[in-house]
Amino acid sequence: MPETRELARILPPPERYPYPTWWPYPPEVYRLALLAFEPDGNVASIQARAIRADLPAKDKTRNPRGFSYAGTLFADGRGREFLRAVRGAETLAALEAVVVTEGLTDTIKLAQVACRYGRRWAVLGMVAGSVNAFRSLSDWPTRVPCWVATDGDEAGDRYALQVREALPVGVTVERVDFSSRQEGER
Repeated sequence: MPETRELARILPPPERYPYPTWWPYPPEVYRLALLAFEPDGNVASIQARAIRADLPAKDKTRNPRGFSYAGTLFADGRGREFLRAVRGAETLAALEAVVVTEGLTDTIKLAQVACRYGRRWAVLGMVAGSVNAFRSLSDWPTRVPCWVATDGDEAGDRYALQVREALPVGVTVERVDFSSRQEGER
């Protein structure tokens, strides 16, 4: 499903692909990869997620060596269209909302939920430093609400507050909790 939404890819095994020096991590561990986008919708880099549960939390994701992901976002197809439209590069399609998630796996989950239930959501995923990307979206159309679906912990609270503070005043920003509701409901 993530591949059909142009969202994630599985990295090939090393015997099929000679990995470059900027990717020194074991591909048998870090297999699930998402593209990271600049606020204008252009590809900036990738982030890979470990597929092994026995790794400590600090080791579960990897970026290319020397890459800073500050100021980037994960985005599904509608999310990339939204980013390009905000920058004036495309016409904005009708959207129910832009859903902002926290991290790689929540981005994949919400994009799948939107697709499964036919919701017109643009899904954007943030990581540490992504608030800089939201600050550059000053032309966010006020008719498109922002639903912040971050975790209910301290980091999620901080991300939600940063999104509210970064977006223009006229944009409706609402905190939503998809974990305690049925997947298709808001």
